[in-house]
This record gives sequence, C-alpha cells and structure tokens, in this order.
Amino acid sequence: MSFYAHTHPDGESAWEPLEVHLQEVAALAGQYAAAFGAGEWGRLAGQWHDLGKFSQAFQDYLRSAGGAADPHGEDSGGSAGRVDHSSAGAQRAGTQGRSGPLMAYLIAGHHAGLPDGVELRGRLRKEIPEWEANCPPVWKEGAIPGPPLANCGNELPGAFRLAFFLRMVFSSLVDADFLCTESFMAAEKSALRAEWPEDVIGRMEAALLRRLVAFGEPKTKVDKERQTVREACEAAADLAPGFFDLTVPTGGGKTLSSLLFALRHAQRHGLRRVIYGIPYTSIIEQNAAVFRDAFQGLSDELGQDVVLEHHSNLEPEKETTRNRLSAENWDAPLVVTTNVQLFESLFACRTSACRKLHRLAKSVIILDEAQSLPSGLLRPVLAALRCLVQDYGCSVVLCTATQPALERREGFAQGIPAEAIRSIVADRSRIYTSLKRTTVETLGPVTNESLRQKLLRDEPSALVVVNTTKAARELYACLPEVAPRFHLSARMCPEHRTEVLKKVKLRLHERQPVVLVSTQLIEAGVDVSFPAVFRAECGLDSLAQAAGRCNRNGELRDADGHEIPGRVFHFQHDGYAIPPRLVDLRDAEADARQLIGLYADDLLSLEAIEHYFRLHIWTVGQRTNQWDKPDVMNCFQIGGNDAPYMALQFRDAAKRFQMIPQATHPLVIPWGAAGKALCEELREWNKFKRPPTRAHYRRAQRYTVQVYEHEWQQFPLTGRVESLHDGAIHLLVHPENDYDAAFGLRPPDAPGLTDAFMV
Repeated sequence: MSFYAHTHPDGESAWEPLEVHLQEVAALAGQYAAAFGAGEWGRLAGQWHDLGKFSQAFQDYLRSAGGAADPHGEDSGGSAGRVDHSSAGAQRAGTQGRSGPLMAYLIAGHHAGLPDGVELRGRLRKEIPEWEANCPPVWKEGAIPGPPLANCGNELPGAFRLAFFLRMVFSSLVDADFLCTESFMAAEKSALRAEWPEDVIGRMEAALLRRLVAFGEPKTKVDKERQTVREACEAAADLAPGFFDLTVPTGGGKTLSSLLFALRHAQRHGLRRVIYGIPYTSIIEQNAAVFRDAFQGLSDELGQDVVLEHHSNLEPEKETTRNRLSAENWDAPLVVTTNVQLFESLFACRTSACRKLHRLAKSVIILDEAQSLPSGLLRPVLAALRCLVQDYGCSVVLCTATQPALERREGFAQGIPAEAIRSIVADRSRIYTSLKRTTVETLGPVTNESLRQKLLRDEPSALVVVNTTKAARELYACLPEVAPRFHLSARMCPEHRTEVLKKVKLRLHERQPVVLVSTQLIEAGVDVSFPAVFRAECGLDSLAQAAGRCNRNGELRDADGHEIPGRVFHFQHDGYAIPPRLVDLRDAEADARQLIGLYADDLLSLEAIEHYFRLHIWTVGQRTNQWDKPDVMNCFQIGGNDAPYMALQFRDAAKRFQMIPQATHPLVIPWGAAGKALCEELREWNKFKRPPTRAHYRRAQRYTVQVYEHEWQQFPLTGRVESLHDGAIHLLVHPENDYDAAFGLRPPDAPGLTDAFMV
C-alpha cells in the first residue's frame, strides 16, 4: 500500500508520497536550524513531524476528502472530520531520552501552535490510530542531541533559554513544512518566492555608500556632524558581533548611518540580513521609503525589492506578491518592522507568527529609539535580546537620541552588562554640544488662551504637542485666528494623517506660517522641523523627542545669516491633567518634574536624561518590580525530576506578552473617494457572502481608527457602526456626523465639531 502526505487541490494530479514529504521537510528544517547549531534537531523534527500519517485512519481521511483535504487544518490533537496525525511523532520523540519531551513540544504543535506543558502531557498519553506497523524503520530512527546551549556561559535562567531554543527550532520546522507543502500544492506560488544572490548584502552596502556620497560635501555644522557619525559607524563595523549603542541627538543622521553600520558589519562577519525595528507604525513607512529609495537601482537589477516592510499599514500598491510571500517568513535581506511585530513574535506560540524566527539567527537587529521599549516588559525583552546575541550569533544596535537606558547598573540587575555594550560614537558629550540646536524654557502652567496669545504674538510657526486627543481637539478649537492651523491625532485614520503631514511639510518647506497641534504620535521620527515647539508635561525622553522636531537641520538663521537655536517650551497644560488611565505618562511626568529645578540651565543635557532614567526606570522598577508586569518570565520553569520539562507554558507566555495590552476595535472610515469605494466594495462582498481578501484588509488599514473598549460599547447603541463578514470588519456608517475633517473620529460626547466632512 502507498502512503501519502497530501492530496493535490485539483483532485486529479498525483498525490504526494509521504516519504518524499518527510525527506524534504527534514532536509529543509535541518538547513534552517543549522544556522544556530541545531541542524540535527531540525532534521529529526522534520523526519518525525508527520509519522501519524502512516496510520490507515489518516490515509482513509485523505481518500475521503480528496482534493478538499486541508494540509494545515488540524487543531490541537485533531477535530471532527480530521485525524490527529501530530501526536504520533510527539509520542515517538517523547520516549527518546531526556531531550525527547522537548522535541515533543515542536511536533505536537506544528499545526496548532506550541502547547503548554499540561496540554503536552495529555497529547503524550492520548490514544491515537495505530501507525508504527506501516512505518518503515528508517523514519523512526534517530537520537536527539542535547540542546547546543551548554557552553554559552550567560546568566539567563536555563528554562528561558531552553524555551527560546525550542521556539527557534519550531520556527525552522513549521516554515520548512509550510514551504515544502506549498511547493507541491501550489507550485506557481512557490516559484514566486524570492531567491537572493549570496553577495546581496555587499551590493546593498555599495548602493548605500553611493547614495550617501551623492549628498555631497558637508555644508553646515549639522552636515559635518552627520558625516562624523557615519564615519564612526563605518569604523565600528569591523568589531566582533554583539551589543552596540548608537547614541546621537535627533537629526544626527542615525537612520542611514546605522543601516550602513549594519550592512558593513554583516558583510564583514557573514551575517545574513538586517532587521530594522521601529517603535511606531506612524513612522515605519517614512523610514522604509528612505531605504527603498536608496536601493531602488539594486532592486530593479534583481527584479525584486530588497526592502521588506512588515507592518499593518502597508499600502496595497506597495505590496507585490513577492513582498507578501516574503513577509510570511522574513525572507529578505532588509526587513523594516515594528517593535510590536518583532518582540511579540519572539514570544509567540502560533505557527504563522513563529515562521519568521529562524531568520533572525545571524542577523543585525537595529532597535530605533531603544529607550522607548515598554518598561513593564523590559525583563523579558532584554532576556530575548541577550539570547539572540549569545546563542544565535546576532548583533543588536541600540539606537537612541537620549542615552542607553538598558545598561545594567545598581538597581537594574536585569540590564545588559555595561561591558557588553560597545559605543559606536565614543565622544557623546562633544557631539551633543555640537548638535545642540534648541534652547528649552519651562513656562509653568499655561491655559489655552495664554498659549493662543503667545502663538499670535511670538510664534507664527510652531508645533504644539499635548497628551490627550481631547486636549489637542480643544486647543485647536481655541486657535481660529492662528493661520493656518492643523491637527493630528490617533483619532484620524492613517490616510487622513498622511494628507495633513504633506500640507504641513509643504508650508514649512516654503517658509509659510503653520501651526500644528498634535498628540505625541508626532514625536518619534516624523521628519518635520519647526522653529518653535511647545510640549505639555511629559517625561524627559518625550521632551527630547519633541525637541527633535525643532530646528532639525540647523536651518534657522538671524538677519545676518548666523545660526540661531530653535525654541522649545515645556509647559503644564492648565485644565488638562494627565488622566489616571495613562499611568505610565503620569509617572514619567512626575519624575521629570523633580528635575526641572536641578537642571534649569539645560533640561535635556546628558546628565539630566541619565538622572531621569535613574528615577523613571531603574529605581522605580527596583522598588515596584515592574520590569515584568504580566510575569512573562514565570512561564518558563523547569519542574521536578519526574518530568522536568513539562512546566513550560508557551501559550500562556504569548497571552501575557502584549506590547499593546489595552483592547481596541478597528473601525474603517470612508475617508475620501478611495475610502468610500473600499467600504462599498466590502458591503457588496458581504451581500454575496464572499469573504474579504487579504488585499481588502491591507487597504482597510489605511482607513482604520482604533477605538478603545470603553468607547466601543457606546457605538453600536447609537447605530454608528455597521458590522460585516460575521463581525470581522466594522464600518463607520455616518461619517458626515461622526468623522470630522479636522479631528477625525468624534467621541460620543462631542457632536458637531466643525462645519464639513472632507471627502
């Protein structure tokens, strides 16, 4: 009798022999895991993952299902209409010595996701269809080696490193299984996947150097310091892989210089790709566009984009088929993604989220605005970064405009050892002094009216950053005489925000007056430069980010042509206390307030920033144990001698590790002609019971506002929301009433804000 792994979807083509599938997955998973010294783990996981398909019951299922059999449709242990085929390999592995139960996690979860130990116990004891009599002995053979972690000499808890290792091998297995299945089931799709030449990193480095040289000789002081930063990055690239910090003030050219470091460093040390992590989706497109422009010639030459954007706001016209396929497993030389995507994947259990992880081995990971990593998750985040460096051959670059907040010091024992972090720019004090382009003045309490008067009298062009959407909305409404004025907040869909920023940038470029009132989403990396910035009470790290939008390029001059600083004003927004729900912001502001008197001469000096982090992260975290608020690390324990590895909790850890923990609901806004057309198309598809495509979801991201739970409860009661496709998509029904041309989505208590709805 012949045994098969998959039927072909057309129902007519030859079926795939099971032994061919096992051989192919074992080879590819072994190749992927070999990148971090675990080739035999990957090979055996691939060899054993589908042993249950040797059962007569599974073969009968294939024959009954014909072309309708779902190759990735099994749930945890099987479900109605399907036959559990993954428990067999898990049970086989579980009997193979001390490492056997560890391998069993991978095989048991290769469709349903990595299980918790208590679930795995059940799978290992479960009665399953008989399969061994039909299985040739060669497929049951193999000895599992110990995990290749013993000699790394790091201080991380052994169970955490072990769980991290299992997730990396799991990634190798599930990606190999998916790709091998795809090559049989969808050969045309498989043929579209990218193949990269071995010298692609070197060619990217050369292309980036050509772009940087094309900027010409430095003409201003800022240009000269940017060149100094770039030269420091080039020199540091020869250093051995590990942790690096690139501490440069905002506007100092970190973005392209850090990428140059990463490409040269990868080229020198045989690393495979660059991962560029960015804290906010609001700026990822901006950075990716800069990179894509630099490599456009090379991408054209290769016939595929060397820059992969992986985030929720990707515009469909930018997403080629190859780009979408590469996003599934990060098969690209340069991946630009969000910190949320990166770190939540590192703690994920689902197969779709884990597929990409093996690609991280031997990569350069740049963390832009590293100081913005959430303090309540610093312990698991730093543990993951140390694993990547020490066990998987990665280099991690901590980019910051303030200073490294992640170094170990007194009261911050889980930080990265200071001696392990090498500074790319040695003389921080000198470059900070040279790149100082602003002065900071503390105004004390300021009302909307007094702020209006100051803008009218002294500051025809300014950015005003406040802490809540309500504060931004009401301040904007107080400025009718200030012309022209714009508003920016997360209550506006991305397409709306993009339109506003284009108008603001054009006026700034033409040196025309413009006032922008914004929430803090403007602060991280948005490339705008105002002569004056007002920032409501906040932490010093946020104040430094706001100051980075002032005189960004050192362009301000007096009447005689001499350089003059931009003006940054730090104020208390009278009548708009930070609400209790924004506890992190309240704590940051309270810590910053303690320093105003101590550093009145320069509130953004390196000394003031270090003092702030000492208060805000290190000391407070030590006192409250808030570096791991959801207790993620407790999910990784080694149990008693009878079953030492049955206490790992992969599913629980994935639930606990949420970088954006507050629940929101996506609401699609019919903004402009394209937004309206999308909503009508979604209604039409719903009418004929056609499910939305991936392209629909991608397009919808450009027109989506995230609504918090407490407000969401009020929307259905007023008939504002139309739910389609079994609740998968929600549309705003009456934008003419509920979405404002200046402010975006109106809160329930703020009807009729302005005159018109912009279309």
